[in-house]
Amino acid sequence: MKRIETFDELKEATQQGEPAKIAVVNADNDDVLLSLQSANREGYIKGYLIGDKNGINQVSIRNEINISDFEVIHSNNETSAAFIALELVRSMQADIIMKGNISTGKLLSVLLDRERGIRAGKLLSHVSIFQLPGKSGFKFMSDAAINIKPTCFEKISICQNAIKIANALGYMLPKVALITPFEKVFLDEIPSTIDAALISKMGERGQIAEACFDGPISLDIALSPEAAKEKGYSGLIKGDADIFIVHDLETGNVFYKALIYFVDCTVSGIIAGAQVPIVLTSRADHDYTKHLSIITAVYLSRIDKKDELNEV
Repeated sequence: MKRIETFDELKEATQQGEPAKIAVVNADNDDVLLSLQSANREGYIKGYLIGDKNGINQVSIRNEINISDFEVIHSNNETSAAFIALELVRSMQADIIMKGNISTGKLLSVLLDRERGIRAGKLLSHVSIFQLPGKSGFKFMSDAAINIKPTCFEKISICQNAIKIANALGYMLPKVALITPFEKVFLDEIPSTIDAALISKMGERGQIAEACFDGPISLDIALSPEAAKEKGYSGLIKGDADIFIVHDLETGNVFYKALIYFVDCTVSGIIAGAQVPIVLTSRADHDYTKHLSIITAVYLSRIDKKDELNEV
């Protein structure tokens, strides 16, 4: 599989195929509808706008957005809107779910419903895909949006979800950096170094497949060959990490926003671990970030379908 290194390459790869069907939960949001409009114009998607029908129509009129390629499904509240999206996926009428004007917690509580939920793996986690200025290829980071204080066991699933997305974009045996403040293990003071050391050893022994692991490792060494050389670091990763796994949501959220606001990099965000890709971005994210997240989800949904066909 060819490695995709830029969002322009991802767009080109995704344009080849039928539009994916997206189910948007509480779609009465300006940036959401603007991102959907651009993705629809470019032939990536069609589908369903779920939520208050009057509100959705008002947003579309205010922004002069043509929603004729979407079916508007009225819902009185966000919970019922989420369940409608869930049933569209379960009945194979939708390929992707997108978070609109609904809280992340409320959406996930429905998607993880014990009887009707669409969890595919052990854990749902958020994966950010970055295109950094001056760096070749994508960088992946997790988790910045869902798992607040993941256990070591949960971090393994977070790693596996990120690896699966990286593999789908052509990053075979990606280098996974388990980010901590230092490269040594501090048994009492810094729990993140303990988790990093355990997961790194598991990866080294083949217990976590399809990737290479290094940790504990600090962010500067994971990103900068010069920093690794200056510090005399002899580990596997010397400034060339592909995937960055952070200790908790607080760290991941700051990481995510720092890259956007300080470095001005381009980013998309996906929830992995469900039966279909889920587009989840921050309310403050630009509509272009939402647009790229939709395209990423379309690409991943096609990869998943190919995998399903190959298994039959």
